[in-house]
Amino acid sequence: MPDYCRLPAALLWDMDGTIVDSEGLWWQSFEHLCGVYGGRVSPSMATELRGASMEQTAELIARCGVGKEDIPAVLDQMIAYVGNGLATDPILISSAVSWIDQGKTYGVPQALVSASPLSLLEATSMTMGHPFHTLVGHGDTLRSKPSPDPYVEAMRRLGVPAGECLALEDSLTGVRAAAGSGAWVIAVGPGVESLRTEVIRPGGGCSFALTRYSRVIHCHTLMDLGSMSRAWQAIRHYVAAEVAVAS
Repeated sequence: MPDYCRLPAALLWDMDGTIVDSEGLWWQSFEHLCGVYGGRVSPSMATELRGASMEQTAELIARCGVGKEDIPAVLDQMIAYVGNGLATDPILISSAVSWIDQGKTYGVPQALVSASPLSLLEATSMTMGHPFHTLVGHGDTLRSKPSPDPYVEAMRRLGVPAGECLALEDSLTGVRAAAGSGAWVIAVGPGVESLRTEVIRPGGGCSFALTRYSRVIHCHTLMDLGSMSRAWQAIRHYVAAEVAVAS
């Protein structure tokens, strides 16, 4: 059997915007609380907030004009707001849930790798019936995304090689982190469209875009790629072929 036909050694999942539609919760709390503490929010900050680490979020809060002494309170209240939303009315992204279920069926280890606090990862995992073998959140590594450290830590815990892992991300920050770790990466949704370079069509109605990163492809939804196993075969086969031609 060709190398690219095997299943990935692990699925490494971003959380916000990839598994659960929580980006709106982060923005609502950011916009409201910055206003409460005397800041002024620019609509363009919504893009910067997507996939931001806690440190990057603190910098955004400061740029709004919130006093340095109030930033920890804003962050704590944002986390509480998002946590309440995840606990009471989580909006799970159906295509991601389908792939997670397939990973469980095939026995593929899965990790949740996020810049969010561990309490939020635990809430999401509990809502989904604890499908993840490990959770890597804010504070678990010295550096957060876009550093590859969180993904490297997830691979270390799972005992899997980077080149056999498949990471799934919805932000440029996350894609850079996952790509830097050496994993194969699926960039999902409109937040990463600037990575697109050309569309390739593996057949069967499935199409995706190869990016300037040799191991990253972009799709609008995971449903565009079909099943996890089929997508892994297509990614390894077509991306490897494109890299070979380019070299």
